[in-house]
Amino acid sequence: GHSKRTVLLELIENLHPLLFALQETMLNCSNRPEFENCFRDYKFVSTTSDRHAGIDDIDLFGNRLRGGVSLAWHKCLDHKVNALSVTSNNFVSCIFSTGPTTKCLVTSIYLPTAGADDEFQKVLQDLENLIISKRDEVACVYIIGDLNVSNKSSRLRQRHFNDWLERTAIRRLDPIGPTHKH
Repeated sequence: GHSKRTVLLELIENLHPLLFALQETMLNCSNRPEFENCFRDYKFVSTTSDRHAGIDDIDLFGNRLRGGVSLAWHKCLDHKVNALSVTSNNFVSCIFSTGPTTKCLVTSIYLPTAGADDEFQKVLQDLENLIISKRDEVACVYIIGDLNVSNKSSRLRQRHFNDWLERTAIRRLDPIGPTHKH
């Protein structure tokens, strides 16, 4: 069978995306550079759940971790992209110049799963703080990823998320069909 990296390489070869977002990369700080090096035509901003690991904590054997997100753009766009400093284990962002005077905030996110509602709310607050801090710089915000909010989520989680959408004036656009492959 194909590895997920092989599937991703095939998708890139067939679709030639200028920008793509990845969630649940399961990378750690040791194997992230090797993964990103497989995509030589792209620049990355990524985070892993062990991003604060000390030298004694680094896993040199490449074990997979939960979570992790990346945002990648083709090198031909590098002059239009400003990768923001990573401040979260759950999302990464960049400012993308969409025109001579317009910019947008692009975020790849993986929100905590069911049962982690306190962490879920904290990540939403961190993202909201980022959006507020960039609101004078950007004309629009794109959040791409695994929000872990659906009609199967607890009512409390749905309410927190819907309140957050309303507070930030963000409109949720869900695709018609599946967007991921396990």
